[in-house]
Amino acid sequence: MFSLLSNFFTWLFSKNEVHILVLGLDAAGKTTFIEQSKTIIRRRAPGAGGGVPLDRIPPTVGLNIARIDVDSTRVIMWDLGGQTMLRSIWSKYYAEANGLIFVVDSCSPPERFDEARDTLRGLLAHPELDRVPFLLCCNKQDSMNSHSSVEIDKLMGFVSSCQQQNRAHRVQPMSALTGAGVEDTVRWIVDAANAMGPRKPASSAAAAASGGTSATANRTPPGNNRAIVVS
Repeated sequence: MFSLLSNFFTWLFSKNEVHILVLGLDAAGKTTFIEQSKTIIRRRAPGAGGGVPLDRIPPTVGLNIARIDVDSTRVIMWDLGGQTMLRSIWSKYYAEANGLIFVVDSCSPPERFDEARDTLRGLLAHPELDRVPFLLCCNKQDSMNSHSSVEIDKLMGFVSSCQQQNRAHRVQPMSALTGAGVEDTVRWIVDAANAMGPRKPASSAAAAASGGTSATANRTPPGNNRAIVVS
């Protein structure tokens, strides 16, 4: 009887766990977004508890991991370096991803938008990311020189590609520096990841990065996959 009650309370207070990839070209603002996510979701002051001041964040070389709780979900975010030579490691984490945030610098010159578009298309076409919800995050919207999220979607062809794949997706304007749009970004991708349901057991690289755990997102049926573009 005690064992039964113990198992019940363990189940009652346990959290789903989802793994979110945060990808994009170098200098798009991925790590700043991660730091702001921890600050905003945890409702603590910037820099508290050992956080990195936003104006002193170095480029990510390899992997940066963040763990936060969003309601009843334990969220592990993998921020992978966006430099060309580091993108080869991205695929090691695809099989365990429950959601993907692709961060774009909204102030990019045309050639960088072209590079970001080609990189995003490669992600959308990868078989290990089939069914995985994608969020196109248009960062640096606080800048006077930024393109709108609607303009960026047209440049990237993101919504049309996701619609063809019947993939859950969203386009989100954001300023990682000011925090605008950060919480909306995190909550949407977590909800979409939970709706997708669990994936196969973790690969060795993903398991090592998350501390040896595998994804246990719930089995809620996928939600509406219609286009969501927030301008």
